[in-house]
Amino acid sequence: MQLCLTSGVSAAALSTLSAPRHRLPPASVAAFAAAPRRLRHSCSTCVKAQAVFEGPTGSGDEPLPEQPLAGSSPILEVERQTERALTYAGLTALLGVSGLVLAAAPATVVQFVWATRPSLFVAGVARITGALVLLAAVCANCLKEAAEHERLPSDTYQRLNLGLMWWGVGTCLALWTAKQQPTRLALGLCTLLLSATSFHAAMTVQETSEGGLNPFFLAKRFLSSLGNLSSYHNTGRSSIVPLYGYGLAAKGALAAALAILLQGRLQLAQAVTAVGVANVPAGATAAQNGLLLVPMGTLGNAVARVTSVGYLLLSLVLFILKDAAQRGRLGASTFKQLNIGVAVVGITASSSVAAGLQAGFIKPGLLASWKLGAMLAVTCLTLFNYFAAK
Repeated sequence: MQLCLTSGVSAAALSTLSAPRHRLPPASVAAFAAAPRRLRHSCSTCVKAQAVFEGPTGSGDEPLPEQPLAGSSPILEVERQTERALTYAGLTALLGVSGLVLAAAPATVVQFVWATRPSLFVAGVARITGALVLLAAVCANCLKEAAEHERLPSDTYQRLNLGLMWWGVGTCLALWTAKQQPTRLALGLCTLLLSATSFHAAMTVQETSEGGLNPFFLAKRFLSSLGNLSSYHNTGRSSIVPLYGYGLAAKGALAAALAILLQGRLQLAQAVTAVGVANVPAGATAAQNGLLLVPMGTLGNAVARVTSVGYLLLSLVLFILKDAAQRGRLGASTFKQLNIGVAVVGITASSSVAAGLQAGFIKPGLLASWKLGAMLAVTCLTLFNYFAAK
């Protein structure tokens, strides 16, 4: 009986050796042999292991459906977020220093950029431009923090990115199309900084937005960000005062930008008799109505066009704050920073208007009083929400 069993086993072994076998890689064979008998896989499982070892049977250029692509790697995405944050940090520093210097010494900066000594009035307008550049630096810092916390795809930061992008493009156009051109060195430096700001904001919009860099989509998105200023729906978490305050301030900033660009309602004076004031011909008379008692001239028009583009950015920031007030989110760090940025613009603009009234560049009257009062009201509103909003 034992002999029969032995011969039977030998015959089965010989038949197994002579039959065709599945070729397994050495690693699979070693794992199969080392595993306990109750955990060994069947032959079909070994064939699957061989298929995984040798790769897909189709085209070698196409990965398996379940394999993640290289672009969606979490490590690469973290590195990209770090790059965005570092770039925004660099832009924040450059824009902050530029705006601070322009706001502190406007006459010196204007003389360097345009090689012309400005009047006190033009220097006051340039000081407001410096405050608006500081507001752009605040926006870049908010985007830096959003990149660090993976919040760039949200609507607030999409609007800030679009605002920075179009602000850079618009300021470049204002400088390049001005009747009085800046010097080549100054124009090159300004174009480099503004182009870097617009390019990085545009690339971030492309990577975090569904529409990419389609110009029609970007223009529509930007206009929609500026729109909806007439919506004052009050929610349970919002206060009606900041809701109306930010909305009306956004409308005022937008109207000021359009007025400067079109030179319509301002009714600028043609000229006045003045000695030692640049761009003012002697023997001219002042306008009887309007805000200004001195002409802006070619240099003043060039500086004012740059300021008007900054007012467009200001109106966008005010709309973002209005939206935050409607949602009861003014206590968040982003909106606190935007509030302090708008407050700096309001303080600078109101001080420039007050200096113009004292120096005789701005005509005293209802229009000047309304402008000064509106700036002070916006400043008080933003400072209050900076300290009190939770």
